This record gives sequence, structure tokens and C-alpha cells, in this order.
Amino acid sequence: MEISGIVVDPSGAPVPGVIVSVSGRESITDAEGAFRFPAPKPGAYEVKIQQPPFKPVTRSIRISAATPATPLRIALELAEVRNEVTVTESAVEVSTSPGDNLSSVTVTGEDLKGLPVLGSDYLSVLQELVGGAGSDPGGTTVVVDGVEVDARSVPIEAIQQVRINRDPYTAEFSRPGRGRIEITTRDATSDFHGSISVGVRNSALDARNAFAPQRPDEQRRLFTGHLTGPLDRSGRTSFMIAAERQDENLQSLVYAQTPNGLLNQQARAPQASSEYMIKVRRLIGDKQVLTFRFDREHETADNQGIGGSRLPEVAYTERETDSAFRVQHTAFLSANLISDLSLEFESSHSRSESVSPGVRTLSVADAFVAGGAQVNERSSEKEVSLKYVLSYSQGRHLIRGGIDIPDFAWQTYQDLGNRQGTYQFASLADYAAGRPFAFTQQLGDGRVSLRQRTFGLFLQDNINLRPGLTVGLGMRYDRQNLLSDANNIAPRVSVAWTPGQQRKTVIRAGFGVFYDNLDSDVVQDVRLLGSGEFRRLIVSNPSWPEPLLTDGGRMLPPPAIVRMAADLRTPYTLHYTLAVEHKLTERVTASATWTRFRGVSMYRSRDVNAPVAPTWQRPDPAFGIIRQVESSGTLESQSLELGLSGRLAKFFTGSVRYELGRVMSNVDNESSLPANSYNLQSEWSRSNRDRRHTVRALGTMRVRDWFESGFVMSAGTGAPYSLTTGRDENQDGVASDRPLGIPRNTLQGPGFVRLDLRLSKEIGLSGARGDGPRMELTADAFNVLNQVNYAGYVGNLSSPFFGLPVSAQPARRLQLGMRFTF
Repeated sequence: MEISGIVVDPSGAPVPGVIVSVSGRESITDAEGAFRFPAPKPGAYEVKIQQPPFKPVTRSIRISAATPATPLRIALELAEVRNEVTVTESAVEVSTSPGDNLSSVTVTGEDLKGLPVLGSDYLSVLQELVGGAGSDPGGTTVVVDGVEVDARSVPIEAIQQVRINRDPYTAEFSRPGRGRIEITTRDATSDFHGSISVGVRNSALDARNAFAPQRPDEQRRLFTGHLTGPLDRSGRTSFMIAAERQDENLQSLVYAQTPNGLLNQQARAPQASSEYMIKVRRLIGDKQVLTFRFDREHETADNQGIGGSRLPEVAYTERETDSAFRVQHTAFLSANLISDLSLEFESSHSRSESVSPGVRTLSVADAFVAGGAQVNERSSEKEVSLKYVLSYSQGRHLIRGGIDIPDFAWQTYQDLGNRQGTYQFASLADYAAGRPFAFTQQLGDGRVSLRQRTFGLFLQDNINLRPGLTVGLGMRYDRQNLLSDANNIAPRVSVAWTPGQQRKTVIRAGFGVFYDNLDSDVVQDVRLLGSGEFRRLIVSNPSWPEPLLTDGGRMLPPPAIVRMAADLRTPYTLHYTLAVEHKLTERVTASATWTRFRGVSMYRSRDVNAPVAPTWQRPDPAFGIIRQVESSGTLESQSLELGLSGRLAKFFTGSVRYELGRVMSNVDNESSLPANSYNLQSEWSRSNRDRRHTVRALGTMRVRDWFESGFVMSAGTGAPYSLTTGRDENQDGVASDRPLGIPRNTLQGPGFVRLDLRLSKEIGLSGARGDGPRMELTADAFNVLNQVNYAGYVGNLSSPFFGLPVSAQPARRLQLGMRFTF
């Protein structure tokens, strides 16, 4: 007895290199498109094929001892032709495919709408799934339709699917999969479908924040919708439109110690955003797909920068507009060769302005910030990105290679802030005595322009050596014009093996090198402060109340500058993984994943012109701070994640993950200065990202036809924070000094628990459930347990709040919604 067949494309030509699975066992079609599974036991089987960009295929067959199975002929179809959603409770399977590792997370657009999402902020929900210590130290990368974007979201109604940690070691992307959120947008369809959603939240239903004098008066209104359908009678040209509008009347909480006592008040901080997406798709013959997509997003935010120790008078406004146009062409050049080209043009503009211009800023560390924000910034960027991928399958090989140009940009930035200057005080006592430790001010033309060019070449070969054993080999090369470093070759390798005959367990191992680009903000600072037309002044122990900085007959203080070290190079991360995945039952799987990151030559800054004891004079008196960006940072991260996913109870389907992790480093970010630029050994300590224990869970539950629910839960130990004196004892102009012998991040913050819950009820408006138009009523509760999760602990010994929290995450909030689909 055997299960066999042949796989053909839409033209009828055989398709080699397709992975066919039968009850957890895998086979790859040969040069004639044929597959074969020898000697299965009598019974019912499902033959499955998932070969993008074709539709997934599932065939059910039954084999008996008396009747041999007839060979199958499976014809693949383009996946974009129709928009059909089928919900099944099929058995889970372990697979050696690199994209099917159980540490990955797949969430469909409909699943995402079943989870509690505050307004349209679904990225916050997805961030919970990325992980803690085991996530990419370079941060989260957002990929939309295969192209990396600058964390730009898309309307939630435009999302077809989200995948996290898919194929962690593929050479196609510059960053590891553990920190990569891949969003696939809805396809335009040949039938009319659509939806309209309304969501509202009012603080009358909320609990009071632990630091709020009274319950804040807040409202949120969200309107979303989408429409998709044909543009011609043939159905070969179709469209999709998705739009979203959100208005939020929020409140910021001020908790500050002023000379007149504790100030605890609320201030308005309204925000609004609107975005839309237009997508048009055209089928050209049977083997080509042409897609056009246009996105536009506009955001406004008033009274920003308020909260904690920052008083309402230091508010500023923000305005940002982003527009992008994308063309994608997919061609099936032959039965085993696919070409995919994406070209995108993007334009963005932003500006920030102080609500109280022309007012000097007064800052008492970890007590209060008053005066004006002195924010006046403009930025614009025009960017072209291109990605071309050629996929080739032959025998046991599936090869993908191409070119990736994520940034070909022209940027302009203008900084006109801090023109009146900022006085900094170490304590309230120093403020009362008129003893500032520093005065900073900016003068001159703050405009700078630069061009950024980044590109990558990659080649990936996933080889099915035999059923149950897959090896992935990849190589990537990245280059950036902002650095002269050209030796950026990144090998990637992964192995997946299924031992035994039952094929219920998969053992995975992988290693990869991942390079990180230099942030353009660093180059902006270097060029801005090196032009000679812009000056950033820092005066230690200035006079009060006037610093005497006018240039009328007086010499200005030496300026601060930023420069890059002569040996600055591209940092890289070494990533190792070992995982075991096991199928416990037909619908439940368990996994254990060990992950290690080692960051090498990471960017960090230090003041190479810091004052030297005992005279505390700067070595080069012609300059103040010389912030030098160097490739001398190091990071070590290890984590063990235990996961359980599937149908975990009669009514419940979801996943639970526990992570034990540790993150050590000697750098927080590339622009922060160490406490002592001449003693960097004390910087090696726990990273800001270090949380020893973390538990994350999400899932959905359906109780017959009564209601459905979804939840997201996260809990963990607290993050560390640093003990500082709050004073500038080494007179370098920065009050980040720590007590002698104390490294950074030695203090421990409290743990946190957060549970968000959604209840929903779907009502069919015609016919049986799921057929025709339907309406869904939803109710969301965020932090449903009303747990007080303190944040913002103060480690400044000179602060009146030392050892205390000055803020807390939001208390319980409720949100109501209604969605109509057809």
C-alpha cells in the first residue's frame, strides 16, 4: 500500500520541489512532480500542500487493505484569486520545514480581531509575542508583504496574516526571526467582501490610575473598514480598500516635587490618526500577478512630553505624514522558477514645536522640569526601496536568492531647539540655593542633509536530504554607505531532524551572523556639530540666573561635538538556537528552545574629552564634550523558553510560553554616555532588557454558540535600574555619576502582571451562522485584574523620590465595539 500522486501548476506542467505532508510525514516531489509515501496503515489520511504563492491544498483519502489508493493529481492554483476563510480544528503536525518551527507564532487577521486590542494598537499585542531575553537585541523589525518598513503599521482590517519568528535563520532578512514581525496584507479578491467596525472607550468605565488624583476624563473613538471586489467582469482585476480613523482624548499624569511641594495633576494630551490603503491586483495570463498598493498615514499629537516630573508647561505638539506607493510583480517563469519584484517609493514629513516658545527650561533631576520644552524640529525623507527574489526548486533543493535595498534615502533634518538654554540642577536644595551644575544651549543653523544607501545580497538553499531531515544553508552580504566597513558577510545554517518512525518529535539547531546598520541619527549629529555653523554649548557650574553666554564682546564656551571613531565598523550578532518540539496529542504540541545572542562591536558613546582629576580640566580646551561613537560594546544573552500550544482544553485553543533569561551588556544605546568615560569596566552589568522570568499566554475560547473570548496575558519579574548620586562630581556636564564601585543596573524593579480579555458575540443577519452578512459585538477589558504595575522607579540619591515609583501602567480600561461584515 502507498499514497502517491503528481503535482502540477495552473498550466498543467509538473512542479518539482514541492513539500507534501501526510499526517506529519513529508516528501518532496521529484523532477516529474511525483511524490510517494510507502506502506501507510489502513485508515483516513489528509494530504497537505502549502507552496506559496499557490493556494494551500488539502485532500482527504481513505486506504483499506482491500482497496489500494488511486494516485492523486493535484493542480495548484494562485492563492490570490478569492478571499475565503475556513475555520477547522485539524490535527497539529510537527514539521522539519524551517518556517514551521513551533517557537514561531502565526496569527491570522481574523484571529487578531478576536484578541483584545486597545484601539488600533495591534503592534503592542504582537510585541508581547516577540519575547524577552531571547528576542533580537537589535529590536523589533516589521516586514509588510516581504519588505522591511520603519515600524509603520497598516490598518488592522487590511491584515491577512502575521507571523513571528518564521524561519529564524533565513538569509533573506538582515535580522533574526525572533524579533521579526511579518505582516501579510489582504489580497484584492474577485468577490465583493467588506466590513465596518466601530470601537469606543470612555473613562467612566475605567478604574483610577494609582498616581492619578482622580479618574482621568478620557475618550477614544475608532472607525475602521475595508472593501474588496472585482474591477472588471472577468475578475482578473480586483481591488481592496482599507481605512482607519482614531481620535483619542487622553490625559497625562504629572507627579513632581516642586519648591512649593508635591504637584499631582492631570493634563490633556489629545491624539488623532488616520490611515488608508488602496490595493489593486491584476492577473496577467495564468502565470503573472501585478499588484499596486498606496498607503497614507497622518498623525497629530498635542501636549506631548508631559508626565512624571515634567510639568504641563513643557508641552510640545507633533505632526507627521507618511505616504508610500508600491508595485509588486510576481511571475511563474517555469514549473520550478518564480520571480518576485517589489519596488516602493515613500515620502515622510514630521515637525515638533514647543507650546510655550521662547521660554528657558529649568530641570531639577528626578524632581521637576519647568519652563518651555524648547522643541523645534523639522524632518523630511524621500526613500526608494527595492527587493527582487528568484525562487528555484529542483529535486531536494528549494533555492531563494536576490537583492535587497531597504534604504535608498534622502533625508533632511533641522534642529532649532534649546535656543534659550536649559539650566540643570542636581537637587531641590541646589535649586533653592541657585547652584546649577550645567547649562546647555544651541546656536546657529541646525539644518543638515544626508543620503543613506543600504543594500544586501542573499542566497538561501533549504535542502530536504531525506524525509525527516532538512538543512538550511544561507549567505548574506550587507553594505551601508555611512560606513567604510565592507567585510559584512553573514553565514546562516539550520538543521531540522525528525528521529524515529512516528515522527512526533523534531530537533532543530541553528547558527547565524546578523549585521546591524549605523543609525542615521548618529551621522546627522556628526555632520550637524561638525559644520561650524551650529554650536551646542555646555557650561559646567554656570552663573545664575544668567549664564553670560552672549557673544557681544565675550567669548562663547567651547562647543560640544560628535564624531565617529576612526575604526568604527558594523556591529554584528552571533545567534545560536537548539530546540526540541514534540507532538503530545493530535492537537497539542510542546517545545523547548534554548537561544543565545552575542553582540560584538556594538555601537556606544563616550566622552573622549572628559575632565581629568584632580584639576578637572578637559584635555582639549578648544572643545567641550567630544562624544565619540565607537564599536566597543558587547552583549550576552541566553534564554530557555518552554512552550505549549494547540487545543489545551475542551473550549480553549492557544499557547502558553515561559522564558528564563539573562541579558548582560555594557551599553544601553549608542548615544548615552557612561558614568565615567575613563572607566568602562563598571558599565558591564545587567542590560535594561534583562527580565529573569517571563510568562506569556494568548488564546481563544468558544462556548458553543453562546460567546467567544480571547485573551492576552503577560507576567514577569521586574527590569533593573541604576543607582546614581544625581550629581556631576567629575564635572563632565552629565549627572549620571554612580557611587564608587557600583556598576549600572544594580537595583531591581518590581514584577508585573497584566491580563487583557475580549468577549464577543457573532450574530448572523441572514441564513445559517457564517453565511451572508453578520454582526459582531465585542467588549474588551485591559488589565482586567486592575493590577498596579509600578514603573519609573528612581535610583537618584539626590531625588526626593529615591527608591520610589513615580508612575504606573494604566489601570483597568474597558472598550466596546461593533463590527459588521458582508
